[in-house]
Amino acid sequence: MNRSAIYALVIALAAMAIAAVAHAATATTSVNPYFIGNEFFNCSPYLFPPYYTNSSTAHLIVFTYLNFADLNNTIYQEYYNSSSPLYHTFITPSKFDSLYSPPSSVDSELSSIATGNGLSVVMTSPSMFVANGTAQDVDNAINAIISAIQSNATWTTWVLIGECNPVGDFFTKPITENGIRFYGNGSSITVKRQLAPIMPPLESISPGTINYKSSIQINKRPVAVEINAQSATVKPLFGSPQEFLFQFPFEMYFPQGMEILYNATPLYPMWYVGNYNGINGSSITMGIVDAFGDPICNSSGLAESPYVNQITKDADIFSTIFGLPNVSLTAIYPMGTPKITALNAATACGWADESVLDVEWSHSIAPGAKILFGVSPDAGDDLFATVEYMVNNGLANFISLSWGEPEDAMDPFYALAYHEIFLQAAAEGIGVFASSGDSGAYEDVVGYPYQSALYPSVDPMVTGVGGTSNYIFPWNGHEFTFAWNFYDFGVPPYFNDFIFWGTGGGYSIFYAMPLYQYLYAFGGPMGLMEGYRFFERSSFLPFIWGYLINGGPVPTEGLPWYRAVEYLLEPGLYSPVGARGYPDLAADANPITGVPIVVNGSLSPFIWGGTSLASPLTMAMTTLWQDYINAKGMNYKIGQAAPVAYQLWYELGRNAYTGSNPIFINVAYGFNGANSATGWVVRPYEWNPVTGLGSFNVGNLVFYGTPLLK
Repeated sequence: MNRSAIYALVIALAAMAIAAVAHAATATTSVNPYFIGNEFFNCSPYLFPPYYTNSSTAHLIVFTYLNFADLNNTIYQEYYNSSSPLYHTFITPSKFDSLYSPPSSVDSELSSIATGNGLSVVMTSPSMFVANGTAQDVDNAINAIISAIQSNATWTTWVLIGECNPVGDFFTKPITENGIRFYGNGSSITVKRQLAPIMPPLESISPGTINYKSSIQINKRPVAVEINAQSATVKPLFGSPQEFLFQFPFEMYFPQGMEILYNATPLYPMWYVGNYNGINGSSITMGIVDAFGDPICNSSGLAESPYVNQITKDADIFSTIFGLPNVSLTAIYPMGTPKITALNAATACGWADESVLDVEWSHSIAPGAKILFGVSPDAGDDLFATVEYMVNNGLANFISLSWGEPEDAMDPFYALAYHEIFLQAAAEGIGVFASSGDSGAYEDVVGYPYQSALYPSVDPMVTGVGGTSNYIFPWNGHEFTFAWNFYDFGVPPYFNDFIFWGTGGGYSIFYAMPLYQYLYAFGGPMGLMEGYRFFERSSFLPFIWGYLINGGPVPTEGLPWYRAVEYLLEPGLYSPVGARGYPDLAADANPITGVPIVVNGSLSPFIWGGTSLASPLTMAMTTLWQDYINAKGMNYKIGQAAPVAYQLWYELGRNAYTGSNPIFINVAYGFNGANSATGWVVRPYEWNPVTGLGSFNVGNLVFYGTPLLK
């Protein structure tokens, strides 16, 4: 990360804190009191004639500043103050728009510039503006916004980022791109944005020669299969499959096996005869956002043109095979329908695997819920724009995102821009879940041994979901759950081996510890002083910065700028004390204990997993919980699941795992690093940066956790 960029952000965020105080005492003005600067990136780095030219389709995406006045207090009232009328009832999208959007003149000015340069407006929302046209049109519009900045137009202080998002062919992008950053004093600098692909953490494995196979059956229906094999073929999302020797038993879960594993079956008690009446999610809409959806793919693994999304067909075949009701699914394309080209045909088929996994396995746990499937036309920021469209229109109760990018690759301005989307979701009571990643502690653009986190799972307004290994077949006389441990196939990862996996987890370099972790996981200031709770080897230095800047290591909901100072001076001094830790929860992710999928009209020969599986599973379990709350007539919306989960854990302590009706499944042991010096270790019965609080025991959560809600 560019150190001058961090230094600039440090100064700017200090100014933001001062401006917030000033704003509270003055009338609303067209000048943004929270302004720290703005950045712009044009289309030129993406040009790749003849495949992508100035006449190719692109989106102008402008991230705008929210009007932050009182927003943190609103979220506090909604999640922490049980006497507030907002407590777990939340504000509506229209109310959020009226309270926290920038002045209406900002959208008017942006619309005028867009249409004046041949673009058509696609979306306006409190934190985003999107317009469609050619790459040349987008560049002209960006130049017009820059001209307005240079003319000191006050509305431009509400512009955070303006960028070109090439539609469809996003993977032609370079590793870095140059842009320009403007500050409030009129100065500007050239900045480099490091670009990492937004990718789904999705893995699969196929057993080789099988020497043993058995199944668990209920009512003559198999619910899980155990396989012993001497070798296996590991298939990364992109790249060629490779065969390795294997020493583990495989377990493949069918939908009913997963329902048993997480104790969902008491909620639909006639499940074993295919009757899913009961608490099945019928009052809830689950949102899923993926790039490209589920296109038709040929035998070479290339998506066919013209684009056809066969997600409902594949999900219904899956449901028929495994005795589930057909899925109630609506697909939407708010940023446009994907266009298949020679450059993205293979990538689109990779996303097809992700799409069907998300839909089929969320449906397996909550078979009565409606699914809103948002399809992005590329794997760029149109993904975030599709999420914002769902949030801003209040289209889903919960949203699962099985994709991400390394946090250390993010420009700090983007860390704020994306965060605004999830602030809005949390304020509106829309619970967002995201996969924590499949590269262990090393969700980094460089990889092992450099620790990093996966975004958006690490965002404090998102419930991050890590991965476990789950054995339902008795082994040494009992079933058990442990972390999806870091595992390297063959040579150590530092010898250019890119096939290794394990649950993502660790600490943020941008975001401070959210209040739900500060209050419930670490017990307030005294809990913070117990450095062992952070699994940290040097917890002293951050306290120096914490006390110098904040008068103590007190968390905020914004960006922890004192930690940016620490990182600026010497990255080796970085410590997670006071930082957002993730994941919050966990579910099955290891492909060795994975699941089948139907894609392209037939069962895949691979067993699938990754935290891409864990996120939709956890969203679906939360869906069942909310469906039960609704059925009981309670005026209580869960919203973001993490604060509620931490509150219940805090109230029950170890009984949350070991009581007569445990609401969490304890993760007994595990790790997500190649060694203790570069990774993290599970601490049973409490939060840890490998598997969070563990997994939901959803049947007990519904019946015994609900009465504990305030």
